[in-house]
Amino acid sequence: LDRLRRDLKIVTAATKERQAQLEQRQLEEHKELLAKQKTVEGVKKINEEKYSLVQRFASVYYDENMNPFGAPPPGQPSLYYCDEEGKATT
Repeated sequence: LDRLRRDLKIVTAATKERQAQLEQRQLEEHKELLAKQKTVEGVKKINEEKYSLVQRFASVYYDENMNPFGAPPPGQPSLYYCDEEGKATT
């Protein structure tokens, strides 16, 4: 019984350590994201990662100058042009 208690303490400590490391990584990633959002280059990079080339050009919202990533307006669903078979086209 003592051995099981010791093992439980070890496992509990390891779990707390992993949880603390996870929270620290998430906090660092959030800080990096906020830093990226403060620059034009950072926002472009975020959008390039988020929207593939096919998604950009097939999007109903795509505009070369005003919306080069084809991102939908806030609160709107992503809409894409498609052919008669229902496949997205570019």
